[in-house]
Amino acid sequence: MQWNNKGYPSLVTDPAPLSEVGGSPKIDSIQNVLLLRSDLHDAWDSYRFAVNHEVCDFSLLAPRHLTMNFPQRGYVIIPFTAGYDDIAGKVFKLDRIQDRKHCPLDELFRDHFLQCVLKNMKGAEGPTWDHEDAFGDRLVDLSRDVWASESGKAHLGFELRHRLYGLEVAQ
Repeated sequence: MQWNNKGYPSLVTDPAPLSEVGGSPKIDSIQNVLLLRSDLHDAWDSYRFAVNHEVCDFSLLAPRHLTMNFPQRGYVIIPFTAGYDDIAGKVFKLDRIQDRKHCPLDELFRDHFLQCVLKNMKGAEGPTWDHEDAFGDRLVDLSRDVWASESGKAHLGFELRHRLYGLEVAQ
């Protein structure tokens, strides 16, 4: 699981008991949660927008070769597809959370931003695969409807080959 491979459990400082944060991976910590409108939740999961937490300046080349510089003001919302003018450029107000132990992790914002860039550079392709719906608690639940589609069957074949590869090689 990428969460563990990237070392995120060691970054979570949430003081809640392990039983409340998903055990030792701490994936259910408040630091891995954003409360969003339902349309924005789907857009977040589909990598249509991200939060850029890096402090930097960026420039826009305006008409007549005039360059305008804008200092970044914090956690800025960056859409990667059209239709999010209502949130584009807005600042995510994390400074209102007094205890940093309850704030989302900058590393997670950075990783999500990178995934948005990569997905949107590849261009439009088939529908995004919902791993959370398909796998739940890291188990393949074959009773879920997601496996009935052609992409579901292809993805199940991939997962079986990937997960059983070590057994095949050992034989």
